[in-house]
Amino acid sequence: MIEKKLLTEIALETLNSIRADRLVEKKVKFSGDRLISEGTSINLEDYENISVIGFGKASAMMAKPIAEWMGERIADGWINVKYGHAMEISGLEIWEAGHPLPDENTIRGTKKILDIVENSGENDLIIALISGGGSALLEDPMIPLEDLIKTNELLLKSGATIHEINTVRKHLSHVKGGRLAKIAEPSRILSLILSDVIGDDISTIASGPLSPDPTSYSDAYMVLKDYGLWNSVPESVRTVIERGINGEIEETPEYIENVSTVIIGNLKDALREAETAGRRRLDNVILKEKPLEGEAREWGKLFAETAKRMLENDSLKEPVLIISGGETTVTVIGHGKGGRNQEFALAFAIHAKGLNACILCLNTDGTDGPTDSAGAIADGETYHRALELGLKPEEYLKNNDSYTFFEKLDGLFRTGPTHTNLNDLVFLLIKPAK
Repeated sequence: MIEKKLLTEIALETLNSIRADRLVEKKVKFSGDRLISEGTSINLEDYENISVIGFGKASAMMAKPIAEWMGERIADGWINVKYGHAMEISGLEIWEAGHPLPDENTIRGTKKILDIVENSGENDLIIALISGGGSALLEDPMIPLEDLIKTNELLLKSGATIHEINTVRKHLSHVKGGRLAKIAEPSRILSLILSDVIGDDISTIASGPLSPDPTSYSDAYMVLKDYGLWNSVPESVRTVIERGINGEIEETPEYIENVSTVIIGNLKDALREAETAGRRRLDNVILKEKPLEGEAREWGKLFAETAKRMLENDSLKEPVLIISGGETTVTVIGHGKGGRNQEFALAFAIHAKGLNACILCLNTDGTDGPTDSAGAIADGETYHRALELGLKPEEYLKNNDSYTFFEKLDGLFRTGPTHTNLNDLVFLLIKPAK
């Protein structure tokens, strides 16, 4: 229990350090009439009107310091956030909508953002605040909403990467894949982004509404084909993609000239803050900077094997904390409930039974998959405790039902909205026998 308490303290301190408003305050500065960020300097006096738009789970918290700094300079502002993430910000309308799947409120909120963008001219500045979740929270679809929702559900369960999922999303939307930037021409846009994508590919984050898009309708077709979804998606999806391949629908733009982009936070920031929090409490901290990618359950097994090897090493005399991060995937074959971090922790529990090790896997945005939990905590006793309760861990893993498993064991890690989104973090604590 001490190990779980320690990992919880480290994780909560990390999440507090990487909250979106704090990251904005670190990367964006105001000096007189100038806004300065990462080599970009904008004289606000050069613009007749300044608007603020945003979409993503952390976009309201990103907007908070911007609104406080700029005050009445802001002529108009609209932010789309996930349900439960709204807050009062003077001068801005904060609108809640669906995530991880878009809904009617997404469409309504996007229409308000489009009203701002379409009415901006060459002497106007738009400050755009983007974070993970923006793909669901900004949408003007080319197909019926119910067809888009079904397609998203199929993609999210397929095991496809976020790059592949967003390749399809971009080619079914009037605003994704750089199309919002083209609508905004000739106004200037400053895009501030919290990256939840490994490698910080701005064409993938929130499906890249303000960035050039290197993918095509043919690429979208291949994603659906490769994952066996082409015949499963609605007919409207196939029609749009086929028309795009045939040149009947204009491709997403390859060049964008009116947007300046600054990444204000990413996985490296999260790992750096996690390491700092860890070293406040432990002398032996190992930071793994290479991002985790691939099946969550395979990583759970590998982390258990790492713990076993280290515990078998006679040179290990003190507790060691291993910190890693990234974004794993889950290929859903069962009918249970869970997220990639919960599945990661469940696989660890199965392979780490009896080991003096504890793991905490979490999504920094506070939501792991379609659940109310950020992730889960497991240790070497989790497997045996489950058996005592009549639970079969392997069956829960097979059914992708990690949420139910950890709920029964009181192993869910709940944070509520964290107002940030910088991929996932994994904390593994290994303690040698006394």
